Amino acid sequence: MKRILWGRNSVRSALEQNVQPDVLLLEANSPDRELRALLAPTKFGRLPVFERPRAELDAICRGGQHEGVLMITGNYTYSDLELEVLPNAKSPATLVCLDEVTDLGNVGSILRTAAAFGVDGVVVPKDRSAPVNGVVVRVSMAATELVRTARVTNLARTLTSLDEDHAFVTVGLDANAEQTLDQIDLTGNVAIVMGSEGTGMRRLVREKCTHLAKIPMAPPLDSLNVAIATAVALYECQRQRQRSAR
Repeated sequence: MKRILWGRNSVRSALEQNVQPDVLLLEANSPDRELRALLAPTKFGRLPVFERPRAELDAICRGGQHEGVLMITGNYTYSDLELEVLPNAKSPATLVCLDEVTDLGNVGSILRTAAAFGVDGVVVPKDRSAPVNGVVVRVSMAATELVRTARVTNLARTLTSLDEDHAFVTVGLDANAEQTLDQIDLTGNVAIVMGSEGTGMRRLVREKCTHLAKIPMAPPLDSLNVAIATAVALYECQRQRQRSAR
């Protein structure tokens, strides 16, 4: 199935990341000069732009806030963890592993945060995970084109491999953990493991983590949205590394 991206910022970011559009749909007779300038041939070369009634754009993105522009492009290409993500990772490497995170908005936010912190790859299970579609691309501001996302058959087995074969510390965020995140050494190769929105990490995934950690919070709250928690964990990882480099 083709990906559909919509909204000025998403389309602009995708074009700047060299995403090749099959078709660009522009609202017919739009007086929006900024929008027309975005798709002008002088900016990104000659693009396959077609004008369509606003109602047609509404129907294609099912009511999404398209702002008068849609891009239809090829399927998202997932990366291979062993052949593409790990060989191209920096040292120390950083991965984010999502255990059955299914909310499109959360995945989009996590990918944008991952790009902001220079994460080397995001790892998701092949089953019961949000697909990288137009909603994810829009929320991530096309960070889907900046961060490699790998799908694996068995996330628990992948965590074992990262630990034993690639010298990763795998840290699962768990509100019931005894340690807080800042008590764990995050200066080496790190994989941050995040559980699903409702039930957290599955039992086998939790058991395969090198460490379990929680984010300290003021009562009565004891948990954060998965996207926000990921951002906090990646910030702590960066903070420790910068401190150790001094």
